[in-house]
Amino acid sequence: MIFPIDLPDGANKGRVSAYKVWTQAVEKWKSLNASRKEIQFTYIGEHELGSLLTEGDNSGRLKYWLEQEILSPAQQREHIEDIIAKAGPRYSPALNVDVKALQSLEAIGRTEYYFLRWRQILTALRSAKPQSWSAPYPEETSFVEAVTSCKRAMASVDQGICGLLNSSLENLELSVLEAYVDSAIESVDLVQESLYSHTTSSAGHFVGNAAILYTYTQKSIQALWDAQTLLESNDTKAAKDGELLILGDAGVGKTHLLCDVAANRISEGRPTLIALGQNFDSSMPIDQIPNRLGLEGSIDDVLKLLQAAGEATGYTSLLMIDAVNESREPRHWVDSIRVLRRKAKRHPKVGVVFACRTTYFEDTVEDSDIATAMHLGFEESTEEAVYRFSDFYEIESPTFPIFNPDFGNPLFLRLLCEAIRNSGERRFPVGPTGLSRIFRSFSESVNKKLSKSERCDYYEKDNLVQSTIEQLSRINSEHFHRDEIERITTNLLPVHHPWSSTLFKGLLDEGILIEIDNNQFAFGYQRLGDIARAQKLSSLSKKELGMRLSKLENENFQALGTLSALAIILPESHQVELIDLANENGIRLPSVIDHFIEGLSFREASSISHRTIEIVCELLEDRRWSRKLLNQLIRLACIPNHPLNANWLHTHLSGQDLAHRDSTWSSWLFGALDSEQPSPIRILIQWAWPIEKEKQVNADHESAYLSMLVLGWCLSTSDRYVRDQATKALVSIGERFPNAFVEALSLLLEVNDPYVVERIVGAACGISHRNPSSETIQGISETVAGYFTETGTTHLLTRDYLTRIFKAANQHGWTSSAPKVTGEERLTLKATPRVEIEKLTSDPNFLYNSIWRSLDGLGDFNKYVLRPALRNFVFPDAAQMMELAPRMLFDHVRELGWTPETFDLIDSKIHRSTSNSSIERIGKKYQWIALYELLGRLTDNFKLSSIYGSVPSEEFEIAEQVIRRDIDVTLLARKPIQSAYSTWHSPVQGQFPPGPSSGYPSSMDGVPDPIDLICLTDHKEQKWVKLLSYPHWEQEVLPEWVSSEPPTRYMWMNIHSYLVPSNSYEELQGWAEEKDWQGGWMPDIAEPSNLLLGAHPCDPQWSGASGALDDWDMKLTRGLPVDIFQCGALYLGTGGSRDSSSAGESQAFVPSKKVMDTLNLDHGVDFIWTDSDGIAVWDPSVGTGGTGSLVIRRDLLQKLDQAGFSIFWTVLIGHELRHHDDRLFPEPYQWVSASASYALYRGRIQKISSHAMLNSSDSESKFPIQWIPKSHEDEISI
Repeated sequence: MIFPIDLPDGANKGRVSAYKVWTQAVEKWKSLNASRKEIQFTYIGEHELGSLLTEGDNSGRLKYWLEQEILSPAQQREHIEDIIAKAGPRYSPALNVDVKALQSLEAIGRTEYYFLRWRQILTALRSAKPQSWSAPYPEETSFVEAVTSCKRAMASVDQGICGLLNSSLENLELSVLEAYVDSAIESVDLVQESLYSHTTSSAGHFVGNAAILYTYTQKSIQALWDAQTLLESNDTKAAKDGELLILGDAGVGKTHLLCDVAANRISEGRPTLIALGQNFDSSMPIDQIPNRLGLEGSIDDVLKLLQAAGEATGYTSLLMIDAVNESREPRHWVDSIRVLRRKAKRHPKVGVVFACRTTYFEDTVEDSDIATAMHLGFEESTEEAVYRFSDFYEIESPTFPIFNPDFGNPLFLRLLCEAIRNSGERRFPVGPTGLSRIFRSFSESVNKKLSKSERCDYYEKDNLVQSTIEQLSRINSEHFHRDEIERITTNLLPVHHPWSSTLFKGLLDEGILIEIDNNQFAFGYQRLGDIARAQKLSSLSKKELGMRLSKLENENFQALGTLSALAIILPESHQVELIDLANENGIRLPSVIDHFIEGLSFREASSISHRTIEIVCELLEDRRWSRKLLNQLIRLACIPNHPLNANWLHTHLSGQDLAHRDSTWSSWLFGALDSEQPSPIRILIQWAWPIEKEKQVNADHESAYLSMLVLGWCLSTSDRYVRDQATKALVSIGERFPNAFVEALSLLLEVNDPYVVERIVGAACGISHRNPSSETIQGISETVAGYFTETGTTHLLTRDYLTRIFKAANQHGWTSSAPKVTGEERLTLKATPRVEIEKLTSDPNFLYNSIWRSLDGLGDFNKYVLRPALRNFVFPDAAQMMELAPRMLFDHVRELGWTPETFDLIDSKIHRSTSNSSIERIGKKYQWIALYELLGRLTDNFKLSSIYGSVPSEEFEIAEQVIRRDIDVTLLARKPIQSAYSTWHSPVQGQFPPGPSSGYPSSMDGVPDPIDLICLTDHKEQKWVKLLSYPHWEQEVLPEWVSSEPPTRYMWMNIHSYLVPSNSYEELQGWAEEKDWQGGWMPDIAEPSNLLLGAHPCDPQWSGASGALDDWDMKLTRGLPVDIFQCGALYLGTGGSRDSSSAGESQAFVPSKKVMDTLNLDHGVDFIWTDSDGIAVWDPSVGTGGTGSLVIRRDLLQKLDQAGFSIFWTVLIGHELRHHDDRLFPEPYQWVSASASYALYRGRIQKISSHAMLNSSDSESKFPIQWIPKSHEDEISI
């Protein structure tokens, strides 16, 4: 018992002493101790408490608890407000954009967000149900040990993650969990290897229940990889070690990030202190920290205080030090950081964060073992930042891809926006506006503002702002004393008026200067000084410059910024490259090449000389620099008239042979769309094919053409994400700029890479099937016809795309003759003998093993691609062809240029990688090329087997007779993978009881009324009617339920409609009134796949969506008294898994040809069909996500009626309890089923019939239950 008073022992008359009361209470408590266990009662009073709290380790607690103002929320708020004020324009809450470095700060703060990542992994791990795994029949003996070991390993991981969550990483040895995860991965791999070895059929399929086990192992391995990635991440290291270093270039927003995080943490009650590096003088930084935080004592006192605050609040306290490189003596931080890190480790409730400019890391931090997060500024979300800044500064949003890397720099973006606004302009400049010009524009705009009479009142052309910057840049320091600035500004503009109107005050107000400490100032944008110093140097002669470079070689901090600026300015002022000038003077500056590369995107286009291009070509052949240089070249690629734009890149790449180019350019594209990496390719693709369709912007012809050249070259890579999304991006921008597309198409057709040619022709096909103008499609057709008339092609997919282009052109009135796309050359069936191939692929070096292993025998390419394709042909000797074809492909791969010397290392890295399954080997790329060219030649020489055994063999007509498509080039819509159930087209949801379900459903309670899902109103009050939909609702499983795998309620509904004669209501009513539609009384819709959406509805492949019923469908109607037609079909995409253009294929409903013809609808694009009044029929789920729904504009029901048609609906409903273990039916079970029918009658949708039944597995009988749905649409509550 602790009280801050001592208990007096002396008793007053008539009163018992406090000490006596205490001893009596203790005796009473002891008498109540029935268990007779030894219990001690100790009283700690003022004396004992004071003795304890004054011990060294408790001094922080004493201050925190007894000095009320110390580290109170109010004091922390005041402190962060002071810091933000000093940060000046470097912090603007209105311009917040989320960045990934924030995740690392959440981790070191050990916030709920970081631990949520672990909970998600744990949920995924448990959803793989490892404890329910069983050895597959009939190979139990081969699996028992492996499966048992796997269960143990997975249980250890589960236990380890739970321990991590419970401990919040304090006193937890992560190496144990790392060992658990590694062991579990090995165990799962072993099970999967056994599955492949013992449970696959000759066709390569899993037998028995092996497929179920394989599915679970795949889920678990992904969860384990995620755990391994998070364990090895800098975020977890920061959370465990309690220390974090944030690195970033100048102006990327490190100060903004730390200030924003600190302000948010303080508002949440998380103890946080921050100091700005600019406030530290030349003495040892660690001794200054308390003072810079507004506290007394030593750094040990500060850490103890933060520890006490962390203990009291239950949160990790953070000590942040921003911009250590901006201190007066940055080198002093090396020792101070080392000491501070060691001291902080004694305080488990304290984390320390340092921020430093990347270029100063080695000189200020030095230690490489600290968890590090790279702050890339807005580079991760540059477009969002630019649009937000545009709105803030009232500037027109840019109409070009935002490549300039400094647009991702918050300070640069602010500077540019202010310069544009202050100059009276309202547009972003296109292309590389020279850095010196940008800063000149900024200083001029500030100069114009300050010259006004109400500000500083001077003659604008005196350019006092630029003069001040130039004079300050001559001071050999990045910090300036107030006296120096006052001397310069007063000499330029003598003070005759109040401080508020002085030049000094104006420079502070406009952000040219910022105050960093008492009487200490610096440039608000550090590059102002760099540019000014570089401009001063550039005024020297070439000889003088060489001498000055020698001095810069021995300098450090300022020199780096000055050199960076010189690399930009020298070619403009002296027509000489910094690299050459350094070499001429015998100077070997290690960073000079970096400065050259980084400066390319900031230079005026006129400064790019023949020598510049020579250096670029040399560096592209040097693997040390090529990747970084290619990033810069892409940023220049879309700039009209730039010497290094896409025209240059196209010429450069076209001059290389296929293999060399694939080993450099194509492999550089690997992972270009990886969200973890900044990428100009991602920027380009997202600009050309934005995720949000309304963000599409116009561009000029030249920029569009240049962007399509670059996108065309992205088609060469074997990274399917990049290739597929570049294809869609080409279609997206190509249909908006068809003339520019044709111009790029004519160049890309000449590329010596069948991978590129196939997809550029595919993009042309896509545009041709998306409502193009006659001029567009005829221009495309003339271009491809002109090329392929001369060259021809054996490539199966290229031929197919060409055929479709010419067919579409003919429908638009194209009268030119199309070249014949098939060949007549007799196929020679020969290949390298197997014995010679075996020599190339066996010991000692296994040189071609990766190719042959995939093509032969049980190789995946052979089993799942080649053999299924060959089975579609009628060969005189099928077995011979099955044996010969792999060898023919092997030869062709070698002919294309694959050699182990060039590609073995590249391909082996891809094979070992588990992080990105979309990246295929370059050898795999050549296998695909070889396959499609072989299949094209086979179609010229052999007939195809019919899918109906009794029908004679068929002639080749379309690619789908032989293969599955790998992309639908006519579809650009991307259906969101995740979205809320509730959307305007599915406005009501199934309702479930709270908590885990304990019993089977027995009523229709919670099931939505069908009328509420059929009659719809969108957000603009437009009325719609639903024709088709398969909504379903599942009871939410909370994370804490996952491990127990409780059964959950599940509801589903099938809404189906048919066109019927408009005068048939009475007949339908009489026929349908007693029908239970669960009995299958009506035909289902077609669900076509492996075809192009753009070919809907007239292509023969879409015959199933015509609306007419076939003979089998007619049998299902069982006496239907009227003729009916289907209203639609469900498009299921390519039907395969190779399309990587989006996270999942967009599958949605389409109207039947009968509906389209009856309503005279235009050709649809992206699941939208229009008439003269706008959208007529569509599936809105493609844009909003949620349940697929084919809806029709309400007023068109009258048009259907005028054409003699009405609509008849059937609705099927199920309400079930789903068990999540391996038993399909674990016990006698029951479920609820229901059905209803509706018809459009006299302009109103009304119910014909409805039935609901309770079903049981132990009885064949059904028991009717009550269900009273709305009888007509007038009962809907609006």
